[in-house]
Amino acid sequence: MTNATSIIKQKQFRAGNHGFVGPGIYFSRTPEYARRYCQCRTPGPRVVLQCEVKLGNIKRALKGHNGTGQDLKDEGCDSYEEINRDSLMLPDNHDGQIDMDSVHIHY
Repeated sequence: MTNATSIIKQKQFRAGNHGFVGPGIYFSRTPEYARRYCQCRTPGPRVVLQCEVKLGNIKRALKGHNGTGQDLKDEGCDSYEEINRDSLMLPDNHDGQIDMDSVHIHY
């Protein structure tokens, strides 16, 4: 909950240094799936942030692909979708793909 309220207050997601298909900001189409991958390190309830994301041209990749934002741009893509999982990744939010005004806590 602490991290979620901080993201909403700052209107900023921070990209992680690693993940299933590379470093970035990860999303899921369903709250149930997202909740499974919450890596909370602070005490409190485990929540999910719901928001609108413009994924653009999606490149499908297998877990362990370890792609970068530059790899995506070189291939004319904007985001990754992990094959066989409800896992999508933006390398960053520099182009405003995440509608920060749509972000809210989903219990």
